[in-house]
Order: sequence, then structure tokens, then C-alpha cells
Amino acid sequence: MKKLLIALSLLPLLCPAAQFRPQPESDWVYAPGEKVTVILELDVPADDVPIIAVTDFDGKSHQLTNVKYIPGDKSAEFSLPTAMPGYFLLRCGDVLKQSYAVIPMPDAARSTFENPFGVNFHLTRIPLEEAKREVRMARRIGLDWGRGSLFDWSDSRDESDEVFQRFQPLIDFIAEAGMHQLHSIFFIPKYASSAPPGSEYIVYSRSVGEDLAPAEEFCRKFATRCPFIEYWEIGNEPDADLFWRGRWKNFIAGDDEAIIRDYVDFLAACSRGFKAGNPEAKILYAGLTSRGPEGHTYRPFLATSLKAGAAQYYDVMNTHYVADLDKIRAVMKSNNAPDVPIWVTEIGSSSGGHGRSERSQIVADLTQQIEQLASGAQKVFKYDFRDDGTNPNEQEHNFGLVRRDFSPKPSYVAAATLIRLLHAAEFDRTLNLVKNSDNGYMKGFRFLNSGGRPVNVIWLNAATAAKCKIQSDTPLTLVDAMGRERQLLPEKGEVQFQLDEQPIFLIGEVKDAPGAPVYPVDQLVRTVPVPLKNPGFAGMTGWQSTFDPAVAEVSTGDGAVKINVNAPGETQFKCIFQRIDLEPYMAQLKPGEYYKLRLTARHRRGDVSGRGSTLAGILYNAEGKRFGSMEDSYRAGTHNWRDVDLAQNLPAQTRSIGVEYYVAPQTTGTFEFTAPVCELELWKH
Repeated sequence: MKKLLIALSLLPLLCPAAQFRPQPESDWVYAPGEKVTVILELDVPADDVPIIAVTDFDGKSHQLTNVKYIPGDKSAEFSLPTAMPGYFLLRCGDVLKQSYAVIPMPDAARSTFENPFGVNFHLTRIPLEEAKREVRMARRIGLDWGRGSLFDWSDSRDESDEVFQRFQPLIDFIAEAGMHQLHSIFFIPKYASSAPPGSEYIVYSRSVGEDLAPAEEFCRKFATRCPFIEYWEIGNEPDADLFWRGRWKNFIAGDDEAIIRDYVDFLAACSRGFKAGNPEAKILYAGLTSRGPEGHTYRPFLATSLKAGAAQYYDVMNTHYVADLDKIRAVMKSNNAPDVPIWVTEIGSSSGGHGRSERSQIVADLTQQIEQLASGAQKVFKYDFRDDGTNPNEQEHNFGLVRRDFSPKPSYVAAATLIRLLHAAEFDRTLNLVKNSDNGYMKGFRFLNSGGRPVNVIWLNAATAAKCKIQSDTPLTLVDAMGRERQLLPEKGEVQFQLDEQPIFLIGEVKDAPGAPVYPVDQLVRTVPVPLKNPGFAGMTGWQSTFDPAVAEVSTGDGAVKINVNAPGETQFKCIFQRIDLEPYMAQLKPGEYYKLRLTARHRRGDVSGRGSTLAGILYNAEGKRFGSMEDSYRAGTHNWRDVDLAQNLPAQTRSIGVEYYVAPQTTGTFEFTAPVCELELWKH
């Protein structure tokens, strides 16, 4: 009881001034067995030793007993447990928390071109000292390729050298940082854009100019001033309207083929500039979205760009996340493009939003990278190193390996384990382990390390836990995502172990079933129509509007709604919407079942300027909080009726959806859309 009262009494004391302070100062990243003293600094003297505990990745917690405290003093001192590798959370009561990582020191030999692991940075958004800390922590786990370390063309205020002067301290640091560098050029500065005067950044920076001489000259200067940058990537997901609009005249005309050719022109100009500044420079094609090679907004993006001559301007093919590399190679081959290496320059997941967690982030980060390496990717770049924000419910805030305050996340430790075991390994073959678990099914991939020893990566699918068996005549070393090792001794040619959702590494020879694995395919059980209120737009009954009547006129007729935005007075996103309760549907789901939401509609636009409009499905949880969405592309210009088809798996916490038609800020024009057909497809593992 005394200890409980002490913990409660600490709560009002541990305001932001209270802190854990390691001695010596560190990034809270340590080698196994490293000796670390921690000082707990309090605001006022406590009457007893504070309750300080450490919790590991599995949730096992133990109270520290080596805390030294002097009565009347405002601090306590203790030794930090570092004996075992892994992720740990240091706690004082329920208020003060600090995570730390215990990982082996990286292999000094990993800093080579062959190391396939890189990471994305946003270093121009932060103070130089924070940039140095990000790079230091990235290198600590063997991430020796950096993408996005410096500025973009859109950071230029004019055609002078001002942008180079502004970021010269960062340039000097990156030049000496010891990382291999891939840098990207993708957005357009205002002075070189073809967008109308007065356009907002998200419009003008995506609209390349008619004259590309400024782009070529900027790239020449960049390569000349930064010869330490070895590779240059031209464009970022230009198959999506969010990142590329081509020349404004083509975007307004809705000419997707011309918009793709505009990218090829941009690629050519930038490639000429970089190679003029540094003849040794290597050029990467733009990183396509996960919908590559077909494309997101403009289709077929890769095939059209290759027909327009793109292959003569790049040395490395490039895509993002889970795009199909085999299909990309097939499109390249059918268009007589050289068989060059493929890099995946953004890959991984977020730990926030859409039902994600810090545990699920590890699963996605590791499995995506392993599968793309197995598909022949030469390099994979985790997106990104540090969280962009602090909202745990916002997906874009939580892609990092470390949190915004630099505290390591579990995925930081998992990345260290992945890199330590595979930085010098080569993919050998896919294992057939589909039937090696009593629940769900397994995937397995065999790599050979520099000494020729097998490192097998396996994980469980379609289940959260299973008993597994592997055929082997020799002992295996099991390494979990936290880097913890244990021996598996075979009995009668077989080893057995428990597996949860986290991938594991098995070092040693394993036997698998003959032939290529055939993975179970989810089955569509049935399609369930979800009725909308007033689907024919007989007036606005059942629908709500957030438009300002002084700026936008909303009318209905002929089974559609028309929105005429006659002045760019709206500064926020506005929409027509209705909310649909999905609780009765979600309550009927059985184990192994899930729903896929599908929205289909038609819409057309007239003389639309600005970012444009889109159809969206917004996901809400039981508390009515938005946690996810799916949406069509934002388009502008003029076009006749076009079909929209949106589909997405519904996370288990979905309880309602919003069917919403959005118009972006500072957008004018006329928009019409039919009420979407809303369906739930019931699927079963």
C-alpha cells in the first residue's frame, strides 16, 4: 500500500520539468550490456524512493530495485537495464515515460553500395542540430542510404543561388555525414510554374512550366555544388494528381496522355542538367505509387512514358511501397526498355490511424521490404525516419522509426534487426511453408549471408497466433524482431515453436515442401447493398451541405446534384455528405471475415480551376471519430461524365461511413455528381 501511495503522490510532481537524464547523454540507444546511469530529476523532494519500472516489448514489467535516493534531494539515480536486446519503456508512475533501445553495434562492413537499406528524411524542415541527430540515429542501426536529405527545386524563391546559400550548413553536414545519398527533385517553384497567377502552393508546385530550361539549369547547379550525391530521382509519384499535374493547359484539358508526356519532358531536362553538372551522376525514374505500373490518376503511366522515350533518360527504374515489380519489368520489356535495376524509394507503414499500432507497423515494415527484396529490388528506403507529428490517430504523423521527440519506437529496433541480419545477404529463393502452421498460413524467404549461411525470414498470415513446425536436421537460431535469440533443437528432424503476427528470422538450414508455394486466396462470399437516403437527389433530403450559400449554389435534378462555386471565397474543404450507420453489418462478421466498401458514381466538371473536387468515403469509429478515408483523384478543368469506382477493406473498428463529395479550398467552377452506389463486399480468409 505504501508504494501505491508513493506512486499516486508523484503524479502532481511529474510535470514537464521532471525528466529522466541518462549519464552520459545519449539518444537512448545502447549496446547490450552497456553501462548506463540514469538520473530521475523531480520538481520537489519526494519522501521515498519513486517506483521506477521497465516494460519490454512483450508487456512484461519489473520494478527496479537499485534506485538510490537521498532524503530531501530532488533526484534519484539508478542503473538502466541493458542486458538483453530489445525495445523497453522506462516508467515512473503513469506520468513519466521514456523508451529506449538495446541493439548490437552495426557491422562496420555494411556501409557499402551493396547495403540495400535506406531511409527517407525531411531535414530541411527542422533545425540543423535535429537533422544531425536524425542522421546519427539512422546510421546507428545501419541505414546508410539517405533520400530527401536536402531541398527541392520548389524551395527556390527565384533563379538565383539563394536556396543554396540558405541551406549551405545542411549541405556541408550531409557532405561529411558518411551516408550514400539519393536525392529527389519533384515540385515546381512559383517562378517556373504554368499554373495561373495566384494559385496556392499545392496547385502551382505540381504544374510544370512550358519552358524547362530553368529546371535543367537548377539541376546542373545542384549536381555541381553537391558532387557527393550519387543518385538523383526525378519526380515523386507523378502518376497521382496529388504530386503531378503536368503543364497547366494539359491538366485543364484532362489530357492524361499529354500530362504523362510532360513528365518525360521534365525527366529529360533534369537528367540533362544533372549529368552536365556531374557526368558520373545516375538518374532514377520517378517513384510510381503502389498502383504501378498502371498508375494512380493518369493511366497507363509507365507504358505511356516509355513510349514517349523515358528510358533514354534514367539509369535505375523506381517505384514505391508494394507496386508489382514483375509487372513493371513486363511493361519495360514490352516497350523495349533496358533491363535496369529497380529501387523502391518509399516503403513501410505508419503506427497511427486506420487501426494501426506500433506492433502492426513492424509487421508491415518488415514484410514489405522482404517481399520487394525477394522480387528483385536492389534497394528499399523506409518512409520515413522520424514521425512528422504527434497525433496518434493521424496516419501521416506516424511513419517514423522514432517519435517526434526522438524516442525510439519498436520499429527502430526491428529495423536494426533486419539490417544487421540482411545488409550483406542475397535473396536465394521463396520457401514453401504454407502448411507449416496449425492456424492461418506461413510465408518464408531464404537469404544467404556473406558467409553463405541461410537466413530465413518467415511470418504468419490470416491468423494472430499459431503452432509452427519446421523440418531441419540441425539446430536453428531463432531471432525475433527485437533481436532476441534462442536455439531450436530438432527432434526427429523437426523443430516446433509458437508464432504470433511478428516476423522472425531462422538462421540455419530448413526444409520446405517441394514446388512453389500456393497461398490461400480470400473468397468473396456475397455483396450486400447499403441503401443511401434519397439516392436520386429528389431535393436535398437526407444530404447535408457545408457550403456557404454566398459562395456556392447547390441544386438538384436529373438524379444528380450540381454545385456551382462562383467565387474562390471558401478557405476550407467543403462538401455534400450523408452518414451511414454500419453497426448492424459489422456486428454480423464472423472470425476470418471482413468487409470491403465499394462506392461507384459518375461525375463531371465545368471550367474548374484550383485544386478541384473529389468523391470520398470517410471512416468513423464507435466514438464517431474519423480515422480513415478513401477518395478519388482531385481533378480540375472541364470533362463530361466519368465513372468513379472506389474500394477499400474496412478496418474492424469501422462503425459508420460518410459518403462525401469534396471541393478543395480556393476552387471555382461547376461540379455535378450522381449519388454513389454503396455496397459491402463480404470476404472470408
